[in-house]
Amino acid sequence: MLLMLSCYSPSTGETDTSPQVERMMTVVFQTPIDVDETVRTLWQRSYPKEYSDLLRRAGESRDGTHPFADPIDIPDTKLTPGTFGLLGWGRAIVPSVFDELGYPLKDGAEASYEAATGRFKITHSSPAIESFRARFPEFKQIQSELGVGGQPATPPRVGD
Repeated sequence: MLLMLSCYSPSTGETDTSPQVERMMTVVFQTPIDVDETVRTLWQRSYPKEYSDLLRRAGESRDGTHPFADPIDIPDTKLTPGTFGLLGWGRAIVPSVFDELGYPLKDGAEASYEAATGRFKITHSSPAIESFRARFPEFKQIQSELGVGGQPATPPRVGD
């Protein structure tokens, strides 16, 4: 007599564990044409703790807490790591923004910033784009390409 036992039963409610492929969409945002302002905004909002530390250091520099520190005469809104001499601080800011949002640029996701036109083009999942839109509301969406299957990539926004 042969007895076979199996742990799998279709009635156990197991689901397919293969990863779902998220539909990608492409959205274009208009940013301030001022490259420095755009990059500074991307950095300040993506790294709030580091920005807070810079504000503290600048305040200490201004009030003389550190008497040997060079005085900082730049307004707080314009502070970047470059204020304190860190060269190349803005390199790779676009991918790091998405890393900090929790949506890294992988599996076909892309983002690019065209400084000459002030355009930020994102090809990513809907949650990643919504997260970006929520963090940078002053970047105005100007274009949205159709997603897979001919469905609108993003719903129309009120006031756009």
